[in-house]
Amino acid sequence: MPDSPWLPFSGPSAAAGCHLLCFPFAGAGASLFRGWAARSSPEVVVLPVQLPGREHRLREAPERSMTRLLDGLEAAVLPRLPGPVALFGHSLGALIAAALAQRLSLRGRPPVHLFASGAAAPHRPLRRPPLHGLSDPAFVQAIAALNGTPPGVLADPRLMALFLPILRADCQLGETFRLDPQHPLACDITVLAADDDPFLDPASVAAWGEIGTGKTVIRRFSGDHFYLLPQLDTLFTDIIRPALIA
Repeated sequence: MPDSPWLPFSGPSAAAGCHLLCFPFAGAGASLFRGWAARSSPEVVVLPVQLPGREHRLREAPERSMTRLLDGLEAAVLPRLPGPVALFGHSLGALIAAALAQRLSLRGRPPVHLFASGAAAPHRPLRRPPLHGLSDPAFVQAIAALNGTPPGVLADPRLMALFLPILRADCQLGETFRLDPQHPLACDITVLAADDDPFLDPASVAAWGEIGTGKTVIRRFSGDHFYLLPQLDTLFTDIIRPALIA
């Protein structure tokens, strides 16, 4: 596959049974899924997506509009993937993956599967006040409470000066977009949710079943919003890959 700034860990995939596009949570980059990409096989080729504004795309402005982000993905990524496509995303990444699944469904090329992790159903209103408009101290406090940012980063003014604009833009991207339930996702959906995630309640998790025309399965885990970080390999080998090669 030709090099693309959107797909930094892409490999041979011409004969892939399925391409799995992976979208990270707010503030994170494609390297989160580098281990999954290393486990690519002819059946499932993992393609971590690098969004603008992070890692090797740090000089680009992070995207604040879901429509523009989908336009970029549709123009730069999807033409490179001739076969079936599946989508995985965590938190903000799940919202992006769902929005892309809807666009693909409307284009007549629905994904074969959507894996939505750590996110309420994207057509439901936010359960909390938006974060992206908070003052810097309040914003940092809210982010720190999620346990997903290393304390050393939060305590380093230079790193936070670099990181905060990206994270705030990502929050705006997610907090200002709701999926239109009038256009359902034409695919199976696996929802991955942690028991102690402060952003989720049972109703907001179950509501994923309202927007898909396929089967919706909910998998529960112990932990908080970032339950997946210590078990990324297990999620891929025990849940995601088996669902795509069944």
